Amino acid sequence: MLKKLRKILPVLLILVLAFAALAGCSGNYTSPALSGDISGDVSSNGGFVVQKGEYVYFINGVGDQSADNTYGNAVKGSLQRISVTDLAAGNYSATETVVPLLLVSQDYTSGVYIYGDTVYYATPNVIKNMDGEVDTSYLDFKSSKLDGSETMRDYYVQVSDSSTVYRYVQEPESGDVYLVYVDSTNTEIHSYNTATGENTTLVKGYASYVMPRDAEEPTIYYTMSVTQKDTYSASSGSGTTYSYQQLYTVSAFTDKCPYTVTDADGNEVAFTESEEYLAHYTDKDAAEDDEDRVMEYINLGTLVLDGVGVNQRESTPFNHDFPEIDPDDQSKNNGAKSLGGFTYAFLNYSDGSLYLTVSKVTEGTSFVYRLDEAAYRAAAEAGTWDSIAANPTIQENGSGSGDDTASSSAALSPVAISSSNATSSALYYRNEGGAVVYIYVDSNGNIVRNTVDASTETDGTFTHTDLIGQSVTLARAQTDATLQYMQGDYLYYSIAGDSGNGMYRIRYNGTADDYNILTSQSEDYKATRYLALEYNSSWYTPEVLTMEDGTEYLFFANAGTYAGNYVYVLKNPASNDELKKINDRWEDVQSVITDLSDDFSNASQAAEYYFYSADADLITLLTDEDEAYYENYTQEDLDLIAAFMDPTTEDAKSTIASYRLDFSALYEESGETTVFWNTESAFYSLLGTVDEDEEESLSDSLKGAYLQSTAEDAANDTWTWQWAAIFVPVGVVVIVGVVLAIVLPRRRRHGVRK
Repeated sequence: MLKKLRKILPVLLILVLAFAALAGCSGNYTSPALSGDISGDVSSNGGFVVQKGEYVYFINGVGDQSADNTYGNAVKGSLQRISVTDLAAGNYSATETVVPLLLVSQDYTSGVYIYGDTVYYATPNVIKNMDGEVDTSYLDFKSSKLDGSETMRDYYVQVSDSSTVYRYVQEPESGDVYLVYVDSTNTEIHSYNTATGENTTLVKGYASYVMPRDAEEPTIYYTMSVTQKDTYSASSGSGTTYSYQQLYTVSAFTDKCPYTVTDADGNEVAFTESEEYLAHYTDKDAAEDDEDRVMEYINLGTLVLDGVGVNQRESTPFNHDFPEIDPDDQSKNNGAKSLGGFTYAFLNYSDGSLYLTVSKVTEGTSFVYRLDEAAYRAAAEAGTWDSIAANPTIQENGSGSGDDTASSSAALSPVAISSSNATSSALYYRNEGGAVVYIYVDSNGNIVRNTVDASTETDGTFTHTDLIGQSVTLARAQTDATLQYMQGDYLYYSIAGDSGNGMYRIRYNGTADDYNILTSQSEDYKATRYLALEYNSSWYTPEVLTMEDGTEYLFFANAGTYAGNYVYVLKNPASNDELKKINDRWEDVQSVITDLSDDFSNASQAAEYYFYSADADLITLLTDEDEAYYENYTQEDLDLIAAFMDPTTEDAKSTIASYRLDFSALYEESGETTVFWNTESAFYSLLGTVDEDEEESLSDSLKGAYLQSTAEDAANDTWTWQWAAIFVPVGVVVIVGVVLAIVLPRRRRHGVRK
């Protein structure tokens, strides 16, 4: 009996521990609620920075997925907030932590979503397994109260791929929030209702898909292949597919397939349960109890374009608009516009327009088209949309240039004869006249704006030369530029730098004359860089928020050497003319530091340290006998450093004059107000909280780079005398004189401070 008990006890202990662990995972994390009004309208939902009412919420820097994600421990990568009032006043350190977890999903097209009093996001797994270990490779989708008072301990959905594409969208009638996510491994798109817990597979087996640029938009487009009849094999789980594709659309709120049939008993069932489907998509050689005997087909979308070709004489259950024709009657066909059919490639989905490439399977001809969502939905609701007839007729003449007859539906209109310029990297919009416009970077690095003109469609056809009504070069020689977005009147784009990407902008809606470099006077129509800032190119693109009073702020993850990839904020200049003035001021300040280095290298480097650190105690640090910097700076150095820190004092003015220096770029006086430009934070500033350990590390690195310490001198002196010790015994006594010549110049030429 005792032996049996000894065997049972360990098992019971394991079970007890398991239940205890599970019990520890129940409930939610709680924290004291943050004060303040959290109501108001939401803007920029789905990015790394979102405004709601009186607060701006932001991800506090580029977190590490493998870092400690214990609730309450996360600083870098946590969700923080700042009031609009403090933002306007420049009190950028007045932030509060809302969610002390890591927000480090690697889908940088999607971030933080706020609906009602709840914030939704993705974070690494925090739940321990049976071994007591946390596997942070898993990503959890969860939510918190916007006042920080409550955070899910569990999750809505957990995935194993940290780069999983996702969106949170809200159903307008019920107010339910849905998590849409893509399981790329299984080619599935899911929609999870966070209110009910229902997880719906919208589609399985997609060929390609496109998410809207508007992160709150619930509509998705995707393509599917069509499996031929009587080719399905249960052992492989697939069959032979046609070369053409079908294009579907689905909403995140969809819960059933729109295509049904009536069975023998008069019941309405999904078309995959019809006699025709079962007859042609069942592997009759498979065992009766084989769960894969019938081909699985999950697709809740609505067919928009059916790329079926003329040579397909017989319909499949997937060709929902296929006309009834006699397969043997060659005088009639299915109404398709191409012999072998069409394939579709997505370029862009924004502002109610889907831009895509339509290609002939057999002829290899491709055109770029725009699908007008509103026109398509109106036709679909009216019952007049035909997914086969809606395809365009693309013809080839003898010279190989393209003529095209537009789609029989006004919803599909031509944009370009190829995707060589109208690419997925281009930006698309419609101008005030309704014409389609796309902006792209050509092979020479020029940023070009093309306005589409298909006016010759009135006679049923148009040629490719008619498609470009106007082509304007906005900026030249912007090599390796990547277009990011348009906001207001400006196009924002980036170019790779040393440690990250530089940010640029130019006004995109001017006339051709505005961009003439010989006659244009306004900086608005010239490519203008944002100072020398570089943002983290492996994280979110910088975002611009516009406040209620019209003031704009640019938020970015600073990739500078001593910035730690934390979020910084810059008050966005209203025009490029103003941006140029700030750029000029930046350059002038850098020139002051450079000019100082000609005769006072130590002072120049200390000034640069102050520029980045804004350390008000710098002089105290350098003159403290207990610090490593003591006696490494002459009195002249200290006077010049003090003058750089505050050039408006009488002592500073005297010092500056005595050395015939010009420090006027470091400040501006207007009446009784003085604005200082001698720190980086005068141009753009850290927003949020830096982890204490990292703050100390960054500070030490900055000091090590720019401040002269006794430890460095000692190390250099030791190195020099060690070499002397090697050579003296072999008779090269003259090396002593050389060593002295090397060591002594390390003392400042103006003497050592007494």
